[in-house]
Amino acid sequence: MASTTTATLESTSLAIEIPEEVTEVFNFRECIEPERKDTNEKEDNEQVIDIFFNPSEEMNRKVLMQNIQNKSEEYFRNADMSKLYPNLFKLLWYATLPCYELPLLSKDHHLVKSCQLAGNDLDCSKLFTKIPTDLGMCCSLNYEEAIKQSAYADLVQEMQSSSEFDIKDVANKTKVPAAVGIRNGLKLTLDLHSNSESLGSISHDFAAFRVFIGHPTEFPSIEESGILLQPGHEHYLSLSSQIFTASGIKDLDPEERQCFFPDEGNLDLYKKYTFQNCRFECGIKLTEKLLGCTPWYLPQGSNSTICDPWTAIRFSKLLGGVHSNISNCQNCLPDCEMTETSVLLSNAKFRTCDSRNLNLSPLCDLTSTVETVKWGKDVKEQYENTDVPDYIQLLGSPMRNTYYTKAMKDNEMLKTLTKSDTVYNAFERDIAIINIFFGKTTAIEYEKTRRMTEIDFISSVGGLFGLFLGFSIISFIEIFYWFIIKLVRGDEI
Repeated sequence: MASTTTATLESTSLAIEIPEEVTEVFNFRECIEPERKDTNEKEDNEQVIDIFFNPSEEMNRKVLMQNIQNKSEEYFRNADMSKLYPNLFKLLWYATLPCYELPLLSKDHHLVKSCQLAGNDLDCSKLFTKIPTDLGMCCSLNYEEAIKQSAYADLVQEMQSSSEFDIKDVANKTKVPAAVGIRNGLKLTLDLHSNSESLGSISHDFAAFRVFIGHPTEFPSIEESGILLQPGHEHYLSLSSQIFTASGIKDLDPEERQCFFPDEGNLDLYKKYTFQNCRFECGIKLTEKLLGCTPWYLPQGSNSTICDPWTAIRFSKLLGGVHSNISNCQNCLPDCEMTETSVLLSNAKFRTCDSRNLNLSPLCDLTSTVETVKWGKDVKEQYENTDVPDYIQLLGSPMRNTYYTKAMKDNEMLKTLTKSDTVYNAFERDIAIINIFFGKTTAIEYEKTRRMTEIDFISSVGGLFGLFLGFSIISFIEIFYWFIIKLVRGDEI
């Protein structure tokens, strides 16, 4: 089956040290504190949360938020955007989990833990590329560069080829072919690392991976089209495709055939035309026209202005509405040729490792050499009353601290949370397994052709004349002979 599909995994925000060249741009920051009376340490802890509930603090809260917003907006208005934009982009890039193991980060701290294709282990760094999406940076599989040359495209290429953050050549990434059946598909082990998510960086009420399945050149609109996959489960994504092709219609006007080929459409941001990219570009332009700026993580033109954080939130909300309303972008015609992929999702919760499945199921293999093993905690507890051997101490436990650093724990607003549940099991809250495969050996193909060509028209007219009038080519020759030749020669008819 010849079908190419890209899979994109959302990477979580990561609390790491940002390089000096990035942080120096943000040295303008000024802390704004609401006026408070001298209190003891317990009261100080209560004050942080009390400002949201105490009616007498309502005005202080509004003033505090407005002052912070005003300072941010003022900075963006007065900043040197030629210097600010690339550093904002780098900050977003640095502040998310890497897709795979990198030399400068801890060995265990990356999104994709392992990759298998048809049961064979693969180097994940040869498969995945970090790319920007509408929700931040993500890890992309079968990705193809589609953005036209711009400051945005240059920054993406610079970060992808950086020796510090991507040790493999982006151009030599391995394309995963379509394969039918679970045994022949791609199996990924993912780790959310939810305890390292930065404070104040989560705007949704769920803890899950987001997966986007689409065309290799399509910008991943994860907010609108992402699939949620829950940690602590093994997921099965069965793909099926419908193929749309076209023949004998390219010489027709696009308005007449009602579709565009990849080399048509004249998009400003993308090298090749797709219906989804056209709608996305149209949505960006319309929203930029309303707000006068574009967030730094979205494709943009050479004359675009960067949005401040508050306007970027408004931009994201408006873009979703514009993108979902097809009437806003009537110049975007469907694709003449495309592959449309649909997903059938099923999942099951990880079961406990015990004598029923030890050394039988993959996650309960006692000879596993991975950093974090599901049974590590239970094995270590068996040696509690004895001198624990070194080889047991080296086993990776699935238990993690709820707060990745002491500073994160100290800055928790709900202080009671730091007194209980300070550890959790990664196989319940962080780790998931995804199996991606095609469920069928065949795909339905639809071909768009002319309803009637010139030859079809002549054949149809000739058939009707022959059926109803007994008219044929010989009859036409006879008529030509009798009425033309005879008249020219002066013969009697």
